Amino acid sequence: MPATSYKISKLVALEILESRVNPSVNSDCILAALPVLPDGDSMWAASGNIEKSQEIDWFSWTAPAEVNTALLTVTRDGTGNLDSTIRIRDSRGDPVNFHSPYGDDTTSSYAYGNQSLVDCPVVPGENYFFEIQGKSVGVSYRLNVQGLLDDFGSSMAVGVPLAQKQSGQMVWSQKGSIDFATDTDWFPWVAPMGTGYVRIDAARDDGNNFTPRISLKDSFGTQLAYGYG
Repeated sequence: MPATSYKISKLVALEILESRVNPSVNSDCILAALPVLPDGDSMWAASGNIEKSQEIDWFSWTAPAEVNTALLTVTRDGTGNLDSTIRIRDSRGDPVNFHSPYGDDTTSSYAYGNQSLVDCPVVPGENYFFEIQGKSVGVSYRLNVQGLLDDFGSSMAVGVPLAQKQSGQMVWSQKGSIDFATDTDWFPWVAPMGTGYVRIDAARDDGNNFTPRISLKDSFGTQLAYGYG
């Protein structure tokens, strides 16, 4: 067996052993990720502390059958700035795209103040890893995970196509709902041949004021236009 393969396997074995000896302490290793524990109906929670600059705490969570979206909140527990970065990985360790107040589709969200909030489309039964990286030493935090059933996923990859109102009419529509604070609904649409202009608007069903941010993007995710409807 090559020396490099032997060293890697030994390192993995040592990291697993360390997590078994002291399972209450989170570490910079995804293999030692602590499970996020149930904390009410469709809620899970865990706590952590940034003991050194750039420290990474790992947490694991399995999406239950009745949800398709995870809403993550990282809140400062005490004094100091949260000053942390959130990343989400799937069971293979690959980055998962999610939505935050600072980006539509991203694999990393930075929080400086007291709280960070992101939402992510999930697959029931899939195991996920939450990576919390902190800069401010001595800051404690609480991670809350809420499982939700979103009407439309908050990602380009899981958007639901707009439906044409009637054959022959150049009008497409879809009803939706804002299910949580950072909810973003995506609707793919293919422009018919000869289309040179498109008008997009959104209105509440009950007629009350509704001013969502509406973005038009191409298939590569490049923003073409935006406004408030």
